[in-house]
Amino acid sequence: MFKFAIHMSRSTEMTISIVLRLACALAIVVSITAQRTSVQAQQRGGTAETEKVQPVNSGPNPYRVIRDWAQLTLEKRPWGGSNGVAIDRDGKSVWATDRCSPGIAPGCLGTKANPVHLFDETGKEIRSFGGGMFVWPHGIHVDRDGNVWVTDARVATAEERIKFPGEDKKGSVVVKFSPDGKVLMTLGRPGVKGDPPDALTEPNDVITDPSNGDVYVAESHTNVEDPNLVGRISVFDRNGKFLRVIGKTGTGPGEFRTPHAIEFDSQGRLIVADR
Repeated sequence: MFKFAIHMSRSTEMTISIVLRLACALAIVVSITAQRTSVQAQQRGGTAETEKVQPVNSGPNPYRVIRDWAQLTLEKRPWGGSNGVAIDRDGKSVWATDRCSPGIAPGCLGTKANPVHLFDETGKEIRSFGGGMFVWPHGIHVDRDGNVWVTDARVATAEERIKFPGEDKKGSVVVKFSPDGKVLMTLGRPGVKGDPPDALTEPNDVITDPSNGDVYVAESHTNVEDPNLVGRISVFDRNGKFLRVIGKTGTGPGEFRTPHAIEFDSQGRLIVADR
């Protein structure tokens, strides 16, 4: 309540008192509403500021953000840059890759951190593996048998080879793991960029044909201004035998600059995202 050091009639005092009470009540309601909105936004994974963002279209959005859903509790470390996620055969568990250290450019060189992670449907980390094997984990895929495929999208730079001696025999490969982390197959030659069947060039993503198990690898992660830019899809059979190349570098029909992600649709058609 407020007191005023002025002379006024009793009716005027009552009117002012009522107005002030209403103003205070309104302020409390506004404060509670704002706090509730903030809490609801945080529960949805956003902040009060994100609530102000307008949708880009009028379509319904059945999804909500759950920030910090999965944490790397087994190694008790923060996430590195992450580019790969896949759903397990059970339809609930989630596989993901990270680059071992925070940021975009840093990768797994010089660490023994595991970059391949499995989480249950609640976000609890079940297992991790792949430590000491990768430079820059990128794509991840779970095949029809539950095996896990991971691409390593670059090799060590000249500076990194000096900084991390002995780490030059890593990168630019696709590795097939069993669900418990056993290496079943490696496509490409670790640490070497080149052409199949002997080598791969900075593979971005990998997918297997659900009908016959053939393996499709999207290459490469090379800068598009590089005169030696590689853009192609390399195909292997389920045993790792090289079969053919789809497409070539360029900007015309059937040509690629940086095929960054690949997927099969329900009709068996291969979909390529060319960045």
